[in-house]
Amino acid sequence: MKVLHLKGCNKCEEVLKALKERAVEHTPMEADDNSTYADYVEDLLGIDNYPIVVIERGKETTFIYITNDGDKLGPRRLAANVLAIGCLDVATMLGNI
Repeated sequence: MKVLHLKGCNKCEEVLKALKERAVEHTPMEADDNSTYADYVEDLLGIDNYPIVVIERGKETTFIYITNDGDKLGPRRLAANVLAIGCLDVATMLGNI
């Protein structure tokens, strides 16, 4: 599991802290240090909100992110093997991990 995040982002820090406290194995990826990948994910999802959790299981990739855009809330199938889940808040985001 990867967590794309921004420096100084309170929601990002909240997600990273919760994953650490729950002993969930994850790799933090600061978006500015991984701009090519972060830009790819933003374009794919049509968002620029952080944090974005990326879970890869076999050929399936799931992106879980926070959004206020009603069209991007809940699960959306972007491709046969790509699922995007938009959440209103950190608690809902963590509940989908």
